[in-house]
Amino acid sequence: MTSHLTILVIFSAIIVVTVLSAYLLKIYREKKERGRLPELRATKKIDLELMGDIFELDKLAIILDDLVRYDIHVKTILDLNIILEEIYTIIIRHQKVGQQDISVLITLLLEQGQIIAVIKDRNDEFDPTAMPKIDLNAPIEEISFQGLGFHMIRHLADGLSYQRVADQNILTIKKIYTT
Repeated sequence: MTSHLTILVIFSAIIVVTVLSAYLLKIYREKKERGRLPELRATKKIDLELMGDIFELDKLAIILDDLVRYDIHVKTILDLNIILEEIYTIIIRHQKVGQQDISVLITLLLEQGQIIAVIKDRNDEFDPTAMPKIDLNAPIEEISFQGLGFHMIRHLADGLSYQRVADQNILTIKKIYTT
């Protein structure tokens, strides 16, 4: 009799462990899915305001590092970091004379297969997309290093556009990614 009872207890324990394991696996998968970008369901939007200080770039780095959890390839994140840091430093360098506080709003939109970065500032009108392209094949004496940073941005970005709306510069950058 005790052997039948032992078998029944063991069998019951196996069933409980199996059901519990299935339940925990379901919870784990749900939590994992909540942390991911729902590729086909919605757009993820991240807003970041930087206050015109070079030390604010730490905030940008933290936000971009967090993109890894959306299965965006590290190279894409590094390229985007270079692009946004360069644009931010260009904005700081070209701030209005006598302007104390400069605010730069960066909005990241993560859509299926692409990141769109919209950078807004209230500096004097400055269209970086109008800067002449640099011919790196020209002799070194003929190359102007003015605009070399934006040359790098053009190379790393998959799309660039500029517009001036009211008193704001609005630069839009598109970066395509694969997971």
